[in-house]
Amino acid sequence: MNPEKFYLLRVPVSRLWDWVKLLAACVLFISVFYVGTRVSLEWSQHYLPLGLHLLVVTFWASVVFLWVRIISGEFGKEMFIESYVNGILWPPFVYSISLLVMAASVFASISVTLQRCGYATFKPPLPNNLSPVVDFYMWHFVNLIPGLGIPETLRWTQPYQYSDHLSGAVLLIFKIAVILPVIASFKLWHDVRKIAQLRRLAKRYADAWCSQKPESVAAFFAENGSLTVNDAPPAVGRVAIAEIARGFMRDLPDMIVTMDDMKLDSDGTKFHWTFTGTNTGPGGTGKRVRISGYELWKIDNDGLIAESKGHFDTAEYERQLKHGVDVGRAD
Repeated sequence: MNPEKFYLLRVPVSRLWDWVKLLAACVLFISVFYVGTRVSLEWSQHYLPLGLHLLVVTFWASVVFLWVRIISGEFGKEMFIESYVNGILWPPFVYSISLLVMAASVFASISVTLQRCGYATFKPPLPNNLSPVVDFYMWHFVNLIPGLGIPETLRWTQPYQYSDHLSGAVLLIFKIAVILPVIASFKLWHDVRKIAQLRRLAKRYADAWCSQKPESVAAFFAENGSLTVNDAPPAVGRVAIAEIARGFMRDLPDMIVTMDDMKLDSDGTKFHWTFTGTNTGPGGTGKRVRISGYELWKIDNDGLIAESKGHFDTAEYERQLKHGVDVGRAD
């Protein structure tokens, strides 16, 4: 099959597969956490002594706050980026909704337990079944989303009213510790999505250079994209770009390219890389090569490379081809 036709077919198939994985992730994460917490908490609530039930509640509460830690702040930012780079394209609502449904069950069980012990008062009284009480916490979640007025729009009235300070404190903890991180994770994803997409592009691009398939490298470029290597004239179009890649792959059949970093600065998008290999191609010297450099990219609206300007130390590269990476260096 023609490489360009294959690429055009691959794009919609890849996007469809990404959506399938996303839906599967939603079902898996949300179902596992919701069913796991609700079933275990309802069972302990009905069949275990109060002391053992409190241990079960404490365990799940610890899991909730650990999950909050995972998706929040810098830790969450790096987790989202690395997940995306490694092909896990789930946006944070998968993690966040998992946290929400799990936390709603935990706090519902806390409220039912407090009422059972006489420390909380609700109208109407909370049932032992957690599902209606989960609705109480979910109502407060959607009511906290600014500007949408979801409960009013859906004519969803608050299921229960509390009349004690302790229930208000529990609800406040739920809002601060759970709802705010859930909402914040959406903003965090918006902030990091671009760099996450670029890092994933760079990782897949580096893998293509390792494939010994020049057309795989060229497929990352726009139809009229260009690749410039140091001061050489630019190679324009996928056929010409594939020939550039073919030359490196021919000279270094075991070439491995790794992504060192991906940066966005005033110059544009910089993909920093290191490649290693052995010059065992036609007329090769058999010497090992290790060179680092970077490409300065312009990305088009389709997420393809419109222009790449590659930079590395040509003199050092030629020296290594002749003498090897560790021979003849002053350091």
